[in-house]
Amino acid sequence: MVPFWKKDILKSTGEKVAFISTVVVMALIAGAYIRFCEPFSTLSVENDVIWAKKVADGGYVLHFRHANREKWHDVTAFDAIELLNNYKPADVPFKRATCLSDQGVSEAKLVGDVFKAANVQIGYVASSPSCRAKQTAQYAFGRIDEINNSILHRTAQPERQHKAFNEEMRRMILSFKPAPGKNVAISGHVGTLRLDGGIIIDKNETHEGLDDRQETGFVVLEVVNDKIIARYKFESIKDFAQAALELPVQRQVKDTAQTF
Repeated sequence: MVPFWKKDILKSTGEKVAFISTVVVMALIAGAYIRFCEPFSTLSVENDVIWAKKVADGGYVLHFRHANREKWHDVTAFDAIELLNNYKPADVPFKRATCLSDQGVSEAKLVGDVFKAANVQIGYVASSPSCRAKQTAQYAFGRIDEINNSILHRTAQPERQHKAFNEEMRRMILSFKPAPGKNVAISGHVGTLRLDGGIIIDKNETHEGLDDRQETGFVVLEVVNDKIIARYKFESIKDFAQAALELPVQRQVKDTAQTF
């Protein structure tokens, strides 16, 4: 078999030199990219650890995206009808559209397990009227203290009402007074903070899209002098767990006769 560099594809010496030069340059660029990105990846992990500890100390409003649901194209209309009829999760006639999937139930319980293991205290829970948000709050934190329609994602609401919903959500967040050592949890959606019209968030210190997160991801908000500041973002509960939990290196076995 004739090697490709000896074939007539590269007919002249100049073409061969140009080809080899291009390969070398691409390799150098790839190496530089890896070296450039690695410090940022390390820094991100370090920041996760720092902010996991701050969340455990309390004093923040944690805006959660609900856990997993089935993806239905017309979910926004189902959410609107659910709000109008004020359904309880058990009474929703279209549960697969607006409630948690089996996976979502496990994920919501995981949020509670991770927070318990990390000693994160939740002193107050507010939820969207959506079934999946209410279920996330119940499975994760064991209760709902307030249901506020403004937490529902804006894509389920007429655009002409966005300003009113954003103003109400800002009022709600400013009213929260986390108890010492505890946080407030908002069980909501993406599609609120990015469509706030500049009304809810006064300053975004994450320098990222606040709604660019997975289900169970959350944004750490802080109220300072009547200003709402987005301090940090965990893309999912997995990222928070890896930053907050310390696992035992050695397994402690008390019963050597343990069977599996």
